[in-house]
Amino acid sequence: MGGFDGAGVLSCLRRTNKPASRPNANSDHSEHERICLDPNARTVRHTYVLSAEDKRTWRVQQMLVDPGEHNDWVAEFEVDLARSREGVEPVLRLVKLGSLT
Repeated sequence: MGGFDGAGVLSCLRRTNKPASRPNANSDHSEHERICLDPNARTVRHTYVLSAEDKRTWRVQQMLVDPGEHNDWVAEFEVDLARSREGVEPVLRLVKLGSLT
């Protein structure tokens, strides 16, 4: 794959150790105090990579781990493989950020 592989996607999703606060405490999605971004939250067991049938993109789902470990939220991205290879870094498009249900 040239200079790009799946490890680049995972490292892109793992850049901080600080917990993220809720953006809006009054929203309808305030079930959890915050999400965790510690090493446990960033382990590969919380990341799912699915290759598209045409092999041009990947669908990456990152489980958003909360302190209560309900783990019912996800950040889902589409990775453009050709553009990622050209730029030698992941080219991501946010597809979904929200509840699994």
